[in-house]
Amino acid sequence: MPEFFPLLAQAGVVAFQAAWLTVAAFDNFRQGSLTEPDFAHVLRMDLVAKGDSDAYEAVSSRRIENPRTEKRLFQALVGWSVQKRLSRRCCG
Repeated sequence: MPEFFPLLAQAGVVAFQAAWLTVAAFDNFRQGSLTEPDFAHVLRMDLVAKGDSDAYEAVSSRRIENPRTEKRLFQALVGWSVQKRLSRRCCG
């Protein structure tokens, strides 16, 4: 019976992580306005501009500043992450 307890603990940890990630994915759908600005912040490369001006000059042509494009990319990322989570859950 003692070898059962580590397996039970591992199953509990995996179940907790799955629940946590599922809640996070669905929160992105329900309250996307909370994380969408952070996502847009990354696409605009604001931190690169503040931290390293030489690197920013090299990559500034690749930044995305169109709010509509930012929103569509965020929705695609959320959809992709949910699809990956569901495919792992049902198909191993």
